[in-house]
Amino acid sequence: MMLRSLNLSIKGVSTLSAHTPTTKRLFTSSTSNMAPRITRPKLKEYPFVVTQSTRWSDNDQYGHLNNAVYYHFYDALVNGYYWDQCKHNVMGDLRALVVASGSEYFEIIDGFPKPLVLGLAVRKLGRSSVEFEIGVFQQSKTAEQEESAESIVYEAWANSGEDPVPATTEEALFRELRNQKVKALGKFVHVFVDSTTNKAVPIPADLRKGLEEIYVGPSLPKM
Repeated sequence: MMLRSLNLSIKGVSTLSAHTPTTKRLFTSSTSNMAPRITRPKLKEYPFVVTQSTRWSDNDQYGHLNNAVYYHFYDALVNGYYWDQCKHNVMGDLRALVVASGSEYFEIIDGFPKPLVLGLAVRKLGRSSVEFEIGVFQQSKTAEQEESAESIVYEAWANSGEDPVPATTEEALFRELRNQKVKALGKFVHVFVDSTTNKAVPIPADLRKGLEEIYVGPSLPKM
């Protein structure tokens, strides 16, 4: 999975405080009595974004992304952020245990071979715990449209005079989807514990700094 900060490719990243109301929800899956959201954030509202490829084995019998696969993507995204952006060894003495998780599905998402775009934000940040929100996005295009998508996107931004032409196809994809509402919305809550005692411990300053970079909640108290 390739990690890339949205700040490098989209200007004016906003917070998750101004969501647009939704009118439908397909299904909600939760291990924590996750209260269904009445809003659907857009890609541009997430401070960190990645691209995620799909596999043939991710498909269900209808050719859609299997519901269970979303949790694999959520887990990989969060731990990838710890490892790459926070420089935190997820297999070290400080462990992040999942204490709650949930997922809401607003639209059907196609499986392999169509890739996904995932947005990541920290909704809550405590002394020993952190709550992540993950938004799932995907292009809604036919095969013929996808063949010419790259040239169309580059030409559009080259002639707009507003933003620089994307340096990569990945950046072009981020920009193209920036106003798309989430197709699925995930929640992951971690509590940090000592690997020997399994007791909760404070989040170290360096790790907390990395989490604060994608924090979108109210003002944080000083720790």
